[in-house]
Amino acid sequence: MVGAQKNLRKRILHLRNGSAEYPEDFFIEFLKDGCDELNGLAVGQEVEADYWMNGRLWTNPTSGEVKNFITLKAAGPVKPLNAGQQQPAGAAAGGGGGYFSN
Repeated sequence: MVGAQKNLRKRILHLRNGSAEYPEDFFIEFLKDGCDELNGLAVGQEVEADYWMNGRLWTNPTSGEVKNFITLKAAGPVKPLNAGQQQPAGAAAGGGGGYFSN
C-alpha cells in the first residue's frame, strides 16, 4: 500500500536504570497518540513505564549468522515519580523505573 504509514507517529523514550557505576540504558517506543505521553517530561526526571517486549530472530542469508532483535513498546502512560517516592524494587518484567534522558 502506498502511503500506508503517512500518519505514523513514533517517539522513543530513553531510560537509564541501575547504579551510577553500572547503568542500564533501554528505549521504549511510543506510537500514534501514545507519543503525547512524553510531553512535559524533563531530562533527568524519575519515571516509571510499563512496556511490552517483542523479539524476533533474523538469519543473515549470506553468512547464516543468527541475530536477535528486541523491541520495547509502551503499554501505558509514563508515570512521573514524586521526589520522595521510591522506584519499584527490581523493576518486575513488563515494567520498570528509570530516569528520562535525551
